[in-house]
Amino acid sequence: MLMKKMVITFMMVLLIVLAVACSTSSPDQTDQVPAGQAPVQAQVQPAPSPIPPPTPVNPPQCTYNPLPPQPPAVPIESAIAAQQPRSPSQPQPTEGIARIQQGEPQDYLTIEHIDLRRTSNDKGIFNRLNFTLRNVGSFEIRPVVTILFDKGIMGQGSPTVIEQEIELPPLKPGYKINKYVPTSIRFHELNRKKTLIVSVRAKFADQQTDLDVVKQEFYPIDTLKDAEISWT
Repeated sequence: MLMKKMVITFMMVLLIVLAVACSTSSPDQTDQVPAGQAPVQAQVQPAPSPIPPPTPVNPPQCTYNPLPPQPPAVPIESAIAAQQPRSPSQPQPTEGIARIQQGEPQDYLTIEHIDLRRTSNDKGIFNRLNFTLRNVGSFEIRPVVTILFDKGIMGQGSPTVIEQEIELPPLKPGYKINKYVPTSIRFHELNRKKTLIVSVRAKFADQQTDLDVVKQEFYPIDTLKDAEISWT
């Protein structure tokens, strides 16, 4: 009988031990993590910091300084001509119509200047002619000026008499006109005498006769002896 009680007691103790062992070795379902998978931690991102409003930028203060008045534009031809040296005896270009002044010659036509250029040791060019035409008569005239240059060359020709004609605007009595006429007549032999004849007539006159004729003979070497050789 005692033996039977002891067996029952032993069995009960063994059951209690097994129950305790099972309760301590079994974790909660909520704490179990599948094998091979690391526990995932919740990442909490910080709230974005508020963006400060842009600081207003004041534009630089611009002070308006008006430009000083500029001189009028000068044509390039006039600017180049102003830079060219002029000999004291060479007249200034004063083209235009004006009144005849007291003490001036009472001739219809006077030659003021003959512009010559040297292009080689024995060649030159009659570049342009400056003359003054005066209406010393009693009626308005429409002047026609004829220029004759002996032993001149134009183009590829031989030396001969070159004739050019220029028509001027109407000229009232008591008025004059100063005119520069480009001629561009080449010539050879600077030591040979050249002849220039300039005449003027009235275009609508009943009788086509010359009002005045001016003749000049000269040796180009006298003017071009010390001149530099240039094509311009």
